[in-house]
Amino acid sequence: DNVLLKDGAVTLEPNPRPYSAAAHYVQMYSGNPYPIGLDPIWQISENKITFTNSAKMKFAIIIGIMQMSFGVFLSLGNHLYFKHYYAIFLEFIPQIVFLLSIFGYLIILIFYKWTTYLAEQATDAPSLLIHLINMMLMSYPTDDSKTPKSIVVFYNHQRTIQIILLIVAVICIPWLLIGKPIYIIVQRKKKTNSTELVHQEREASNDIEMHEQNEPHQEVIIKQTNVKLR
Repeated sequence: DNVLLKDGAVTLEPNPRPYSAAAHYVQMYSGNPYPIGLDPIWQISENKITFTNSAKMKFAIIIGIMQMSFGVFLSLGNHLYFKHYYAIFLEFIPQIVFLLSIFGYLIILIFYKWTTYLAEQATDAPSLLIHLINMMLMSYPTDDSKTPKSIVVFYNHQRTIQIILLIVAVICIPWLLIGKPIYIIVQRKKKTNSTELVHQEREASNDIEMHEQNEPHQEVIIKQTNVKLR
């Protein structure tokens, strides 16, 4: 530590005060927080590991949810290209709504915490992991002297908003898992009652799609569930 603090050639000097003991000393840190990036002052802080791990976890969540959202929007392009318009309402919409109602909301909380709480308020800053767990459990601790400030509600109407988002996410689960199988089953019954489509099915008896059309209803539901769990 002494080498890192005294030798300016080894690392960036995080100390905002001039340090005259090092030869050819050049002040590298102005003392003002960086608008983007990590201040070098964290290199000599006592809670360096705790802070950097928390920051890396939050950045990983933001990048991961952005990547998943991008993949879901790519599927929208496939649905439009192949003219599977039913899949937009039975797959794309419940997928993106579920993703944003839970994890999109979490990203909003991350940026809210970053932009609202200063260093002096660190002990009162909300613990987002605990708040997400409490959202799933619909548990909201009362604000009293025995309850840590980090786990009580920290914005107006938080309980109402989180309950609504949770209900929306729960509705998306059966919508996503059984909506498409029900649609396929209904379409099969319509095709069975049409003599024209039956004739077309006989001509395409060797087609790969024929195998999917003849699958039992139970296998259609199981296939849809397996795809979404992946």
